Amino acid sequence: PSAGFTTQSISGCSGVASSSGVNSYSTGAVAADCTVSATFVAVVVPVNGACGSANGVASFVAPSSNLCGAGTATAVSSADDRFFAWSCNGSNGGTTASCSAPHQYTVTASAGANGTLSCASPVNGGATTTCSAVPSSGYVTQRMSGCSGNPTASGVNNYTTGIVIVNCTVSASFVAMGSLTVTGTASPLTGGSVTCTPTTVPNGGNASCTAAANAGFTFTTFSGDCTGATCNMTNITANKAVVAGFAAVRAFAGTTATASGAASMSFTGGGNTCRVDSGNTAFVAAGATNATGTFPHGWLRLRLVGCDAASTVRVSITWPSLTGTYLKYGRTPTSAGASVFYTPTNLTVSGNTVSFDVKDGGLGDSDLDADGVITDPSGPLQITPVATPVVPVPTLSELALALLGLLMATVTFANRKRLVRLTA
Repeated sequence: PSAGFTTQSISGCSGVASSSGVNSYSTGAVAADCTVSATFVAVVVPVNGACGSANGVASFVAPSSNLCGAGTATAVSSADDRFFAWSCNGSNGGTTASCSAPHQYTVTASAGANGTLSCASPVNGGATTTCSAVPSSGYVTQRMSGCSGNPTASGVNNYTTGIVIVNCTVSASFVAMGSLTVTGTASPLTGGSVTCTPTTVPNGGNASCTAAANAGFTFTTFSGDCTGATCNMTNITANKAVVAGFAAVRAFAGTTATASGAASMSFTGGGNTCRVDSGNTAFVAAGATNATGTFPHGWLRLRLVGCDAASTVRVSITWPSLTGTYLKYGRTPTSAGASVFYTPTNLTVSGNTVSFDVKDGGLGDSDLDADGVITDPSGPLQITPVATPVVPVPTLSELALALLGLLMATVTFANRKRLVRLTA
């Protein structure tokens, strides 16, 4: 065979045809001119997928070139805030390579008057960075905060952010030595922000603070040097520290995607900052079909963020009605990357409400990453009844009915003659 080909078969002249890959052949007994024929086919070589030069290279945007060194690239996913992910699929039975690139974010330094601030940027998603403040002569750093880090006290010039998964800003303020300060802190830090005006007051001055909740949180109350729903301070004679409390949103409600009625969800567990990602949680049409039935209410596509890594939450969902069974859909630790239907963990049903457990990074969390983000599509399945085939009852034709009647008449006549002989 030529390079890249293999012998498929050899036959002719009364010999036994050879199998694929055999290159020698013996004819049968030759008693006349005859022909031996050989066919050849291309050798199929498996191609393994391999990541391209974009693999591992940090980027602000999803890479679009040099994704694969070999194989076919899938769409690039940014579902995980820390990195972009894609696969390079092999061919002819070759393997698939999983590839990723760190997602970079910008940390912006914002310094108030009478000082400077610098931050190390950009930052790979999921990492922290540091900032340094330099107050002007006669001033002191009052406070540094932002990017989910712990706010600093007066006089501290170095700052470390929290884990960065979005573009964010670190701010620094400076005050003249001897001034009184008013600082505000959010609890938890990811719950929202506190703005105090002014932040520097003379002895006997006034100040007020307001709170703003981040997405997924609600404001609860002020504490520290302010209490209640509002914060207005007068005749300040000492430094003031105000804390604004926020509570994670742990419920969601809406109308089903099929317009079958109202539905609602709530959950427990997952830590103080575990909350509903309202921008990515919705009642949606079923994202896949199931051979045993239909989803009369569609699915709830639930996404929780800010949860403790590897924590377990207990989810309860009330639907307009429940019949059949309840299924989740997504990847599992044993599904080899494929999305499948399966029964939720510790499923209970009470009326129209289902409850079940989901573990971050485990069964029930479709992204299978213990990263504090839980992705969980599910819905009630109504089983489609299997139709029983109708078997027709055989009937006799008119000719058969006539023959049957003649037979019965003959039997009856014979019985009468026998009866007459017995009584004679």
